[in-house]
Amino acid sequence: MSARKRTGGFATNAETIQALADTVRATRERKRWSLAALASRSGVSKGMLLQIEAAKTNPSIGTLVRIANAFGVAVWQLFEAPEETMRVATRAQALTLWRSARGGRALLLVGAESPQPVELWEWQLAPGDVYSADAHLDTTMEAIEVRHGTLTLVVGKRRVRVPPGGSVVVRMNQRHQYINEGRTIVKLTMVVIDPPRR
Repeated sequence: MSARKRTGGFATNAETIQALADTVRATRERKRWSLAALASRSGVSKGMLLQIEAAKTNPSIGTLVRIANAFGVAVWQLFEAPEETMRVATRAQALTLWRSARGGRALLLVGAESPQPVELWEWQLAPGDVYSADAHLDTTMEAIEVRHGTLTLVVGKRRVRVPPGGSVVVRMNQRHQYINEGRTIVKLTMVVIDPPRR
């Protein structure tokens, strides 16, 4: 087996894919849910869940969000157990959860569960890149700082351009897109804040 698997145009370390498989299966079994029950609660097909639990696929960020929401956890918790009061992550531990054919990427840098789920992401969008995402939970917020280039952000029917050095805070309860309509790379930092889990 190669060190990295490729599916859907992006690559993730095989060890990370196996960690995801183990966590999803263990969490589902701990809740005593069948694959059909998880499929029903998450909106992810049973076939896709089978592939994830067998470490045979590299799911999209949208799929990971739906599974995490069904379990009542943050996305980063699908890959590793949380630490209670502090998590320190190195650059080498960042998870690449999306890559575009043009060279864009989304890195999940670190996350925390308490007092409510928070994730820190670093995105890079190459010229022409469009990343489309499903609606998150009703009260999920994203805070974005554009460090380089101009980001075009579409949330529902609203479309805004965020210039370099600009920031935006937005509720992501609608379908949304991150777009690079310019000629230079867009680099941004994103904090995702989900509602407290019950």
